[in-house]
Amino acid sequence: MKYLKEGEDQRLIHTWLQSISEATQLVEVDIESAEESARAALELARKARDGGLGTPGLGDAIVLATARICRAQVLTGDPHFKGLPETQWLGE
Repeated sequence: MKYLKEGEDQRLIHTWLQSISEATQLVEVDIESAEESARAALELARKARDGGLGTPGLGDAIVLATARICRAQVLTGDPHFKGLPETQWLGE
C-alpha cells in the first residue's frame, strides 16, 4: 500500500512482492498469531506513544507477532521496531 500511495508502478510492486514471496516463508494468520498480534499491537502503540511516533499499523503488529512465533528477525528501518530484540535495524 505504501508504494501505491507513493505512485510506484503496479507491475514493479508485483515484481517486488513476487521476489519477496520466493525468498521468504509464508505463514498463515491463525488463532495463535492473532492473539500474539493483539499483544504486539498494544506494545507497539505504547512504544510509539512514549517515543513520540505516529500510531503503528496492524501490519506492524502482525509482522512482529510472526517474528516472535517463528523466532525470526525483522529486517527494517521502521522506527516502530527500533530497539526490539526481534529487529535487525537498517539505517543510521
